[in-house]
Amino acid sequence: VYKRQSKGSGTTDPVGVVFLIIAQFFSGGLMVTEEKLIKGTIKVSPILAIGLEGLSGCTLLLLMMPILAFIPCTPQTGPNGEDKFCPYGVMEDAPAAIAQMFGDGPLFALVIASMFSIGLFNFFGISITRALSSSSRAVIDPTRTLFIWFMSIPVSYT
Repeated sequence: VYKRQSKGSGTTDPVGVVFLIIAQFFSGGLMVTEEKLIKGTIKVSPILAIGLEGLSGCTLLLLMMPILAFIPCTPQTGPNGEDKFCPYGVMEDAPAAIAQMFGDGPLFALVIASMFSIGLFNFFGISITRALSSSSRAVIDPTRTLFIWFMSIPVSYT
């Protein structure tokens, strides 16, 4: 899709910038849709809204995984000789991922913890949208990244 620039060339990757801009439109659209569902004529509860988001995400994932399983990719070797991006020769290898997840107890625990963390984050985000607006949520949402970054500094450098 794109060619990597050499270090020190001073150029940015325009494809990455385009992807970031597209992601912002999707994120904004999601927040406005949530506000319409919660404050509009339907008045969906935050828990039901989270369930609908999860259901639509799982549906999209189930549709995309078989497609990605047949798209070949070229392995990219890291500095220590490990495959960084494409260890199985395809974009997504769901059976290998599931085997890794269920075969490693700590990894499985982290996946479950991540699911609960994302669920709580979405619940509180939708609750903010319900109490205030999607604009307020869009302003408050980036503080999560700052909080995680601030908490990771003492953990990483001690």
